[in-house]
Amino acid sequence: MNRLLTIAFLLFLVAPTSIPAAAQAPDDVSDELELRRYYIGEGVDISIDEMEDLVDRFEGFGFVALGATPDGGADLLADRLLDGAPSVETIVVLTADEAGAASAVYDDEALDDAFDVVFATTGDTYLRDFEQVASALVSPTDTFPPGPDVTIPPVTPAGEGRMPVVWLPVAGAVVFAWAAVIGLGVVGYRKWHNRQDDETAASRRFAEAQREIEAQVAVVADQILELSDRPDLPAHTEATAHFRAASEVFRSAEERLAEATTTADFEALSDDLDDARWELAAADALLAGRPVPDKPEDDHPPPCFFDPTHGAGTETAELATATGTRTVMVCGADAGRLRQGDHPAPRTVTVDGQATPAPQAPRSHGGGGMDGLDIFSILVGGMGDAVGYRWRGGRRRRPNVFGGMGGGFGGAWRARRSASRPSTGSRSIGRARR
Repeated sequence: MNRLLTIAFLLFLVAPTSIPAAAQAPDDVSDELELRRYYIGEGVDISIDEMEDLVDRFEGFGFVALGATPDGGADLLADRLLDGAPSVETIVVLTADEAGAASAVYDDEALDDAFDVVFATTGDTYLRDFEQVASALVSPTDTFPPGPDVTIPPVTPAGEGRMPVVWLPVAGAVVFAWAAVIGLGVVGYRKWHNRQDDETAASRRFAEAQREIEAQVAVVADQILELSDRPDLPAHTEATAHFRAASEVFRSAEERLAEATTTADFEALSDDLDDARWELAAADALLAGRPVPDKPEDDHPPPCFFDPTHGAGTETAELATATGTRTVMVCGADAGRLRQGDHPAPRTVTVDGQATPAPQAPRSHGGGGMDGLDIFSILVGGMGDAVGYRWRGGRRRRPNVFGGMGGGFGGAWRARRSASRPSTGSRSIGRARR
């Protein structure tokens, strides 16, 4: 955006006829952002369905739609909300008069370029402006309509500094040939490089899944041995039948583990381990005089939500997330901890080199396969208060470019950004909308 536009925006913002700034409640807005990644102020013409669609399409973004401009401007509010909502990496704030943004991923130049795309059009809705800002940041482009600062070069008359017309076809053919050769080389290299990366990633993921399934098989083996030492097992016919069924499933899984060649093989083994865990839980319940846990007729019985090595899930729990509620199963020990308000620690599984909570890990790694389970609350049997979890490890940090001098670079970068930002100007008081 050129200097004339910036001055015009500033004059618009400080004009006596501007809409008075309305005080907001950042804590309330932060809570909504942390839970849903969006906030809609009173009287704003954008629906909940439209906001839900936005946050589904743009991972890591938070969107705030307000009627009146808050004290200090849209940018200041975005900065405050970014610090108060750790799960959101980039926040876009729109009011009737201003547009502002703050990000732990994109720098000020990228944000300004994104808003240039928005201001190249006029009369857009909140939804359209949100889409344009987020799309411009995710996929930067210079194809927006030209503004007043774009100059179209004049056409040079024939004969003035131009190549003779007779040479143009020959020169064009030569340039095209070289461009084709270079293009084919680049495409070929990228395909080869991508293939190498894919093969490396597939090999690493296979090794990770193999290690985790082997560890879970070893735990089931210990549980079978422990149950076989129970002196009351031989006298209980029904419990013995469940014990033998668990042993058969385990033996089959152990043999197929040695023959596994793909991650799909590990997914099937994960299902078999769930069946063995349920048989063991049924035998243990019968020996203890408890009811046998329910077993789904059309699916494998789920293991404990927090840690599959705890055994089968024997108690129902309600899992509440920003996208709705679902029913999960937990072991008896974790159910007791939840009723007391404690936070059972999830088993962590290595997936693509990252420590991942077991419920989020893929089935090939023995996990629950619940992608995107970052913030939620869980309640067992309607007793006690829901226990909240936030598994996402804060916003993404930038690498330490100083070669190990000091801590992570992300916090220092944020501090320098704030310190270098001027106290007046278009960025500090927000950009004027329309």
